[in-house]
Amino acid sequence: MASLNACLQRVIAAISVFRGIGTINSKAMSFQAKKRVTANRYIKVLGTGGSETPPSLFLFTDSERYMFNCGDNVERFCLEHKIRLLRLRNVFFTRNDWSSCTGGLPGMAMHMRSNNSLELDLYGPAGLLEYHEAIKSVIHEEKIQFKVTTVPDGKMEVYKDRDIVVTGIAVHAEKEENEPSDLALRCSDEEDNQDKLGAKRKKLSRKDSSVVYVCKLADIPGKFNRDKAAAMGLQPGPLCAKLINGQTVTVPNGTEIKPNDVISPPCVGPVFMVVDCPNELIMTEMLSSGELQKAISVDKPFLVVHMTPKNILESPLYQHWCKNMGCGVQHLFLHSSVCKHELAFKAGLKIQVPLNTISPNVFLLPRIIEEDEKAQLSLPKELSNNSRIGRLMLIHHFYPSRNEGWDESELLPSAKEIIESHIKGMDKDKKLKEETISERSKDIPPPKYQASDNLPAVTFLGTGAAQPSKYRNVSSTLLHLSSGQFMLFDCGEGTVSQLKRCFGEAAYDIIRDLSCVFISHIHADHNLGLVKLLKIRQQLKPIPNQLLILGPYRFKRLLQLYSSHCERLQATFIPNGKYEDHSDISHLGLSKLTPVKVQHCYDAYGAVVVDAGTGLKVVFSGDTRPCEELVTAGENADLLIHEATFNDDLQEEALTKKHCTISEALEVANSMNAKNTFLTHFSQRYPQLPVGHTQNVVRVGFAFDCMHVPLSQVDHVYQLVPVITETLGDNADETEH
Repeated sequence: MASLNACLQRVIAAISVFRGIGTINSKAMSFQAKKRVTANRYIKVLGTGGSETPPSLFLFTDSERYMFNCGDNVERFCLEHKIRLLRLRNVFFTRNDWSSCTGGLPGMAMHMRSNNSLELDLYGPAGLLEYHEAIKSVIHEEKIQFKVTTVPDGKMEVYKDRDIVVTGIAVHAEKEENEPSDLALRCSDEEDNQDKLGAKRKKLSRKDSSVVYVCKLADIPGKFNRDKAAAMGLQPGPLCAKLINGQTVTVPNGTEIKPNDVISPPCVGPVFMVVDCPNELIMTEMLSSGELQKAISVDKPFLVVHMTPKNILESPLYQHWCKNMGCGVQHLFLHSSVCKHELAFKAGLKIQVPLNTISPNVFLLPRIIEEDEKAQLSLPKELSNNSRIGRLMLIHHFYPSRNEGWDESELLPSAKEIIESHIKGMDKDKKLKEETISERSKDIPPPKYQASDNLPAVTFLGTGAAQPSKYRNVSSTLLHLSSGQFMLFDCGEGTVSQLKRCFGEAAYDIIRDLSCVFISHIHADHNLGLVKLLKIRQQLKPIPNQLLILGPYRFKRLLQLYSSHCERLQATFIPNGKYEDHSDISHLGLSKLTPVKVQHCYDAYGAVVVDAGTGLKVVFSGDTRPCEELVTAGENADLLIHEATFNDDLQEEALTKKHCTISEALEVANSMNAKNTFLTHFSQRYPQLPVGHTQNVVRVGFAFDCMHVPLSQVDHVYQLVPVITETLGDNADETEH
């Protein structure tokens, strides 16, 4: 029997070889498969900058995946659009820029390592090592290993495998920052704090660095011509394997066969480049780089991806540089100033549309206006004929040749089309019919919004736990104070995008008028959006007042390292445990701000705040088990915002992970004698509506993303609870996979 099996194995192997797909035994076949160059190759646009994700590319081959830049929201985009990251092992960063290049890495890495250990190789400019050290503050690295390679001055081959060779060419420009040092990051617990208020202006010199990646895809081996081989007397067997491996063979009839006699010429692998040129300083250095000019002339790129702003693209110098690459070169443009606005996250409209139908003032539809086209990019004819403006999910196929070129089959439909389709779906579904919703809510009076009574107000920006889903982003809650200022409770990744979805261009006014950000604890789903928010805030004109950040002590390390080595941040940071609540904080729009230690991870806090104008008390639990200290500090709260991560049937998991069930959160509200309660931070296993026990409980509501609630109008929201439960009830147990 063993000899029969061995014989069958040899026959199968020989036939496989003759087909050009194997070698003469199973072990050799496996080895050959590992060596074989993959045939399917394409790049996909994950972000354009004009959407809710910054410029980002995904390179797909049969065996590996590669990513170029991983900015804010990339993880959520991949989750919603089913882009699998299982084989991703290499991420290439063009710059040390949190918003557009690096800010999405921690969240994505933690999602990828959820069930298995993870090894990721990171490549980028000088400063990437310090970035890595900074994010260690929020990443538990027992299951994640990063190998960091920085590209020094000049040219360096950074990565090579059987499918691709990636060469990095670094360019640097010195820039001076003439800023008052009182706008630098200040930490109140530092003994030797050189950044004191009122200090003199000082000039800071920093390197502005960008890495251009030249990516050479491997040649595709030619195809084995079986008919031609048979005509020359070649039988299936080991000689076929030798020919495939480049050796000349002699068949029994004496004929000498060379590989090119029976194997077609290889398909030459194309070269593509990724160029990130953010400003004129970098442009000057890039265009004068001898290494870059040599790479272009020798490697002759087929496609150049420009993550470059409109003003640089329209520069005569830059256009001349592009034209010199050759008339056949394809150009793809990815930047917010060039690409049209698109909603990247549209699955949430499935619940936002019916909720908005119930109460449009409470449940906000996206305010981001999707444009048909951006203002025309001014390019000379010889460039415009071979140029493409980026779109989300746009694909360019390199191989197979029958698919070569641009592919628009996966472009996202417009938000308008999706909203209309959901409304039509409601019309067809008896339980979700628009007329039925109106009937159920017809006796509920609309909210009365007046300038005098619509503040304070709460807007829930992210109501999910641990990681984003199609329907709920990670934690973030906005409190609009009666003074007109704003306070933010937690700032998970994507918070800025959620602000834009809720408020459109007014989001920038909100960011300017922020007086305080409270970060409850060190877990990344509660704080990874803060660096991007700080960057946007400090670019606004006129310069906003200094922002107060309260947060876990370890988070200070992330802010300090990043500010010192990557991008300068402007804020005042105070650890939650060191904040003195007797300070005069009227300038923040508050009369009281008290961090309260809660029962979750180390250094986890909730917060109690009192609005200075109205005296209304708001309590934010953060992540916690039922906590007596919070109950005492929040007694008689006007509003309690409490986590309710799990349904009651997962009591053991709530205990293990130090969260609350819905019933436990309601018990806290009852013990606190809270006048109003909203539950949030739901496990992503309940993507739409958790199955809770609030049917017979008054003055309790579920929070949804983009839900806006003035405290004076909570009665209106409570009246909507039965309608919301019935409307979404059929999907209450729908699990996110």
